[in-house]
Amino acid sequence: MGVCAATRRVRRAAACGLLLAGCQTPVRLMPTPVVFRNADVDPFERAGYRVTGTEVPVLYATNRGAVIEWPEPVLTIFPGSTLRMGVADVRIGDGTLDWESLHRLSTSKDPGERPIVRLDRLEQMAVLAPGTGAEDSPDVRASLAVVDQAIAASRNSELLVYVHGSNNTVPRAAAQPAQLRHFTGQRMVVLSLMWPSAGSLLR
Repeated sequence: MGVCAATRRVRRAAACGLLLAGCQTPVRLMPTPVVFRNADVDPFERAGYRVTGTEVPVLYATNRGAVIEWPEPVLTIFPGSTLRMGVADVRIGDGTLDWESLHRLSTSKDPGERPIVRLDRLEQMAVLAPGTGAEDSPDVRASLAVVDQAIAASRNSELLVYVHGSNNTVPRAAAQPAQLRHFTGQRMVVLSLMWPSAGSLLR
């Protein structure tokens, strides 16, 4: 009976954590960096290829625990014993924002309302658990191959690891590095290290 009560308390705490995490203020596209506010410097034209979409995927790794594994992980504010790796599919706008409007907002002082930068989904590719030998599994090798391919295709051949601050939820931990990647004309390969912060000083 005591074990069941403890289990229920843990489940309630996890549910409350997930609910409150969803209440954090959404991330909006940051103001255009000063250097990009005129026609002299356009990071998107200098990217070596034409960027024409509002999707800005970033790599991620996290040691947050998960309450749901499939079809995509639902991560908690609690630390887990595994390392999860994959791709965070981030989109700027609500799906109706077109590239021309986003390009204008990203290269000018346009005073219009900044669009929301939202996490659409986490594509989990691999899970490393201690003592299981998972580092040699096909999933892990495939996940690392994705990182290698992204770096090889990048003009600067570097990987930037973004570590968010405290009080950040998973959506915010994906949206902030996506903005960084966006304003480099998607030339920078970014991996977000999503450590288990609670998303609120109250927690």
